[in-house]
Amino acid sequence: MSLSVLALIAALVYLLLGPLAERFIQPATANLSTKDRLDELESARGLLLQVLGGLVVTAGLVATLGTLRYTARTYRVTEQGHVTDRFSKAVEQLGSDRRSVRTGGVYALGRIMKDSPEDHETVVHVLTAFIREQALHPSEEEKVKLMSLPPAQRTHPQVDIAAALSMLRTRDHYDLDEPIDLSGAYLHGANLRGADLRGANLGDVDMWGADLKDAVLDGARLYRANLRGATLSGATLISAHLTAASLPAATFTHANLTSADLSAIEDFSSASFTDATLMQADFSLSKLKGARFVRTNFTGAFLSQAVLWGTDLSKAVGLSAEGLVNAPRDGETVLPASVQAELDLRGESNASQTQPTQEKS
Repeated sequence: MSLSVLALIAALVYLLLGPLAERFIQPATANLSTKDRLDELESARGLLLQVLGGLVVTAGLVATLGTLRYTARTYRVTEQGHVTDRFSKAVEQLGSDRRSVRTGGVYALGRIMKDSPEDHETVVHVLTAFIREQALHPSEEEKVKLMSLPPAQRTHPQVDIAAALSMLRTRDHYDLDEPIDLSGAYLHGANLRGADLRGANLGDVDMWGADLKDAVLDGARLYRANLRGATLSGATLISAHLTAASLPAATFTHANLTSADLSAIEDFSSASFTDATLMQADFSLSKLKGARFVRTNFTGAFLSQAVLWGTDLSKAVGLSAEGLVNAPRDGETVLPASVQAELDLRGESNASQTQPTQEKS
């Protein structure tokens, strides 16, 4: 403590115990005896000392709070500096020629994403850019060789790409200003179970055999995506765009595809939509032959331009005759008995019809 502060305190004590105490009691003690007046003076001095003590404590608290605020601000600045250094090092690792180093960089970014919420979206976009650059499609010759192998022997994403996908899959669910972009990536057999991919750009992505169970794909763009053999059981794809996607053997059990765009899909063979919700979904120009629709809810679905040759919809629910107007059907098309009866009354048989050729706008 400086000499000037000590001098100030001493002066305050002198004033309180001397002149101020005398002035404080003077009006009330003018007619008192000397003894009573001294007693009142001592009481006044005690009270004034208490006031001084309170002021000193208050000043100390104010100074302490100021110090704490300064310390917290300094800590935040220092911590942000550490995060920046960690981020720079992790991004540098992603550019390494060694897969193990790249994998380390991915996990470092994953830790930053959890430690620093303000950097969450930046890390997400760095990871997705890394996946797009690294998860390249194999050549046609390599694809043919790959597809000839049993599923268990087919190559899944390399360890660094799998690690990046894991970071995206397990990240905290913050809303993003810009959606995730994995367009064009080769993610054969990828594990994206439960991933939050709302509004994601997944156009032209190859997710053959991928695990997307319980994933959130509301509003996602899956134009021309390869979902052959993929598992989407329990996933939500509300208002998702799957135009011209490839869906053979894909599983949508209990999935919610309300208002989804399933138009211009050429191959539904062996796809399963058991207990799925397809309310108000658009199937324009799609060929549904070979898909399994058991207890599938088609309420309000747009099927009037869907190609239903050889399609079994006998166990579907929510279908109406109105919704099937102009939908090409043949002798192998099977509809719910009530719907078929209504079509028969209208004179609309399942005789072979010409496939529509109009383009969907």
